[in-house]
Amino acid sequence: MARAIWNGSISFGLVTIPVKLYNAVNRKSVSFNQLDDRTMSRIKYKKVSAADGSEVPSEHMVRAYEYAKGQYVLVSDEEIQSAAHDVHQDRRQCDLRAQHLGHEHVPAQALLHERD
Repeated sequence: MARAIWNGSISFGLVTIPVKLYNAVNRKSVSFNQLDDRTMSRIKYKKVSAADGSEVPSEHMVRAYEYAKGQYVLVSDEEIQSAAHDVHQDRRQCDLRAQHLGHEHVPAQALLHERD
């Protein structure tokens, strides 16, 4: 049974009515499946090669950035972690600089531009 979020009472002269307040909304997540409306079967997503249409196993998938049409540079997990670490370090330096300057909130971009 749901717990009351507030307990109280309303009084009308000699009559007292106990009151309990409950949440009016129950939060539940709903997930949907996509179906083929002709056969009512579930639609599956396969990762296929654009070159030949064959399914690509996960061990052959790599990350890459397209810098020009059809031109890619590969990005390793280590490079992504290093970039995230660098961003975290820059943010920490900006926070320390803002504290040093006596500001409670300074946009990070302003501090990064001051540094250059």
